[in-house]
This record gives sequence, C-alpha cells and structure tokens, in this order.
Amino acid sequence: MSRRLLVSYLTITAFVLLLLEIPLGVNFQRSERAQLVSALERDARAIASFAEEALDAPTPAHIARLQSTIKQYGSDYTARVLVVDAHGTKVADSTTTDPSTDFSNRPEIQGVLRTASPVTTERHSNDLGQTLLFVAVPVAAGDRMLGAVRISYPSTNLEHRVRNNWLALGLLSAVVLGAVGIVGSVLARSVTRPVRAVERAAGALAAGDLAARAATDSGPPEVRRLAREFNDMASRLETLIGAQRAFVADASHELRTPLTALRLRLENLEFADAADVPREAEALSAEIARLGRLVEGLLALARAEGQRPERESVDLGDEIAARIEAWAALADEHHVSIVASSLPRVQVLAVRGAIAQTLDNFLANALEVTASGGTIDVALVADGDFATVHVVDEGPGLPEADRLRAFDRFWRAPGATPGKGSGLGLAIVRQLAEASGGGAALLEAHTGGIDATLRLPLDIPANQVPQPDDRPNVDIHGGSRS
Repeated sequence: MSRRLLVSYLTITAFVLLLLEIPLGVNFQRSERAQLVSALERDARAIASFAEEALDAPTPAHIARLQSTIKQYGSDYTARVLVVDAHGTKVADSTTTDPSTDFSNRPEIQGVLRTASPVTTERHSNDLGQTLLFVAVPVAAGDRMLGAVRISYPSTNLEHRVRNNWLALGLLSAVVLGAVGIVGSVLARSVTRPVRAVERAAGALAAGDLAARAATDSGPPEVRRLAREFNDMASRLETLIGAQRAFVADASHELRTPLTALRLRLENLEFADAADVPREAEALSAEIARLGRLVEGLLALARAEGQRPERESVDLGDEIAARIEAWAALADEHHVSIVASSLPRVQVLAVRGAIAQTLDNFLANALEVTASGGTIDVALVADGDFATVHVVDEGPGLPEADRLRAFDRFWRAPGATPGKGSGLGLAIVRQLAEASGGGAALLEAHTGGIDATLRLPLDIPANQVPQPDDRPNVDIHGGSRS
C-alpha cells in the first residue's frame, strides 16, 4: 500500500511538472530566438546605414572603411557580415572563407532584394558543419535599392542556452520529484503504519488473542475511526466468547450436582417401596424444578453478558410504579407493605427489560427477608447525571463482606434455604445495570436491613428533571396492616 501511495504521489507530481515545464521550455526557446533575431536585425540595420555610402559610391576608400567595420563586428560577435549590391554581388565580407562573389542565389538575399524587407532564415552549412541563423536587411537610398546586409550567426550559442534551460528544468524536476518522494514516503508510511497495526491486531485476534487491540492515537481520522471500530468489535467478541466460556464452565460445574442427585434418585426409585414412590416422585419434581431454574438463570446471565448495550429512554418512575403494582398480591399474602413515597418523572437510559428484572429481583429478596407486618420502602432520587432507585427492607441485613460478594455467581447468603434460588439473580442484575451505563449495590439501610440500589444515567440534564409531587404516591399495604 505504501508503494502504491508513493507511486501515486510521484505520478501526479510528474504530470504537473510536465504541464508546467514543457510550456516554460518551449516559451524560453521561442523567446531566446526572437531576442537573437531582433538583436541581429538591429545590428544589420546599423551596418546597412553605414554601408549606404559605399554602395551608392563604391570607391576603394568607402569599401575599405566598410570592410574594416564589418570585420571588427564579426570578430566581436563571432558572426559573419556580408554586404552585397543590388545584383547580389559581394561588396564586403567580414571573412574571406567563401571565395564566391555571387550570392544572388541565397534565399535570404533573394528575399530581401525582391521584397525590400528584412528576411530571416536558418539552415545547415555543410562547409562549416553547423546550423546558421541568417538575418538580411535591405540597403536603400530613397526609392533605389542599393543592396543588402546579411549577418550569419551560429545557432550553437542559442542551442546551448536552450539546452541549458532544459537541463535546469530537468534538474528542478528531479529535485521536486526527490522531495516529493521523501515527503510522500513519510506520508505514505504515516498512513499505512496504523493500517498495518490494525492488520496485525486483526491477525492476532484471528489467531486467538482476544486481548489484541489496535492503537487509536495515530494516523488520519479515517484510520483512527477504523481502529476504534475494530477495537469495539474485538471487545464485543471477547465479551461474547467470555460469556460463552463462563456459561460452559458454570453449567458444567453447577449442573453436575443436581444431575447426580437425579440419577441417584431414579436408581433408588427402582428399589423403593410402593408407599415411598409418591414421596420420591415429589423429590424428583422439586429437583427438576431447581435444575430448570438453574438453567434459566445461566441462560439469562449469558444473554446479559453477551448483549450489546443498546439502551432506550425509559420513565423510571412509571417502571417502579408498574413493578410495585405487579408485586401487590404477593406482598398482601406476606402481610407486608410496599411504600413508594416519592416517584418523580425521570427519564433514564437502560437496556430493554433491565429495570423490570432488577426491581423484581430486589422486591423478591426484600419480601423473603421482611417479617409479616413489615414495610419495604421504595424511593427514587435524581442526583447530577444519574437517578438512583432505593429498595429498603426491614430484614436482618448482611455484613459488609457478604454484601460485596452478593453479586458473585452462585453466591448464597449464610442460612439461606437449601435448594431455593440459583444464586444468579444479583449477578444478572449487576450485568444489566452495567450494560445500561450504571451500577447496582447493596448498602446497609437505616432500618438495619438492606438498601438495594440501582443507579442509571439520566436521559436529560439533572436541572431539567421535574421535581416530585406530580405523581400520586404509591402505598400498598399488606393484609395485616389494612
């Protein structure tokens, strides 16, 4: 990927350089040639003004002066100056390398004598072995054409300057491409390094390392977002696999005892007296019911641990009122009052079904430990960004160490009725509360019993939460107190 990015950078840069430098080089070449032609034409006109006297009155003295002048010019500028009369015959020459005296067949001489206008041509000289630039201007006196002045200048100097310019542009391109290559390589590595890190983390995860995570603090925003998504997926996968492993471990450990008991009772049933069969059947039914509750608890806990925390907005006061109403009949049977003195309308975020399952667990535990004629107090308090539900019973309570362990799987309070409950209820409550973004705890109540709390995040700022007294108080009295 780094190589492809670098090639892309260099290709784009090279394309831009070609678009810029080719026109620059061509324009430079044209500009240099135009300047050279203009300079030669200017010099030729100056010499033509001086040669007018020698062509109009070709005396030896005039021609000698003309010859001296053009020879000096030729030696100064490495050029050849030729002066011809109106018939194209040589009158003066800055060099004598060409013994010919008739130049009427030269294209530039023919053109200038025929049109009386400057003529510029360029052609290769076989004698000199180089390309020459020819500039010819007319020499006239009034309406009379007296002759022409031609300057021939080697194109080598022009070609040398143009070639140097192309080399300079090429060197500039090489420097720019080199700089782009270095910067592009750094940029490409900065982009691909975090991608490779995600790739390595994915490989480690695929190899079984569930703790593999990708760094989220380097690379462009898109790559950091990809790393966060990958880490979220890895965390989700780790949670799911952990829940699966825990379920298998818990199931294999906890189901061994009831299954063994069932097997032994079934084996004993074969040898039991007829009078003992109903009693044994009842024991088997109770053991099967306990086994069913245990399996259901394990499945509920596995689902709670494995689910993605997708939360919804819930009116917590309505949920509390509904659960108290649902437990009214059972509370009446136990001659216990459930009192909710304050239930403000508070919107909280929670996993679907978490509040109902938690309150059911708290109320069931409170009813179990509250004596006949006692009271279970339910309160709702909004504080800061959270709302807290308090379910306070009048039971014997628990030591602090036991309250802390109460949310562990399969933990049961000392003195609990054997075979009753699975020890998974509070573990499920804690998992649901944490998935909702809050927490659950067992505190010491002022009554000496347990203050079971559920803490959930508010869906609206705390300063916008309506205060109590907008909902009727809920007061459910058991039969002994009605």
